[in-house]
Amino acid sequence: KRCMWAPDPRSLDAVRDRTDVKGTPDSADGVLRGIRVLGAYLGDKAWCRDKLVKRVRKALEPLSGIMALRDTKTIHTAQ
Repeated sequence: KRCMWAPDPRSLDAVRDRTDVKGTPDSADGVLRGIRVLGAYLGDKAWCRDKLVKRVRKALEPLSGIMALRDTKTIHTAQ
């Protein structure tokens, strides 16, 4: 996966002819709103927020049944 992102898309004009790299101005995908680097999102604030909210919601999905946990006589973990 290769992509390129810059806070100011005008700075990507020098690589405009690299249409094989996602995020360059003339690529099929156009200029990217942001990228993910080592688990962190960099880019447009709204794009970063949307990606982070989606990621957190997906991570919390397995916890939806946590309120249904109940202790037994020998197991006391639901507290």
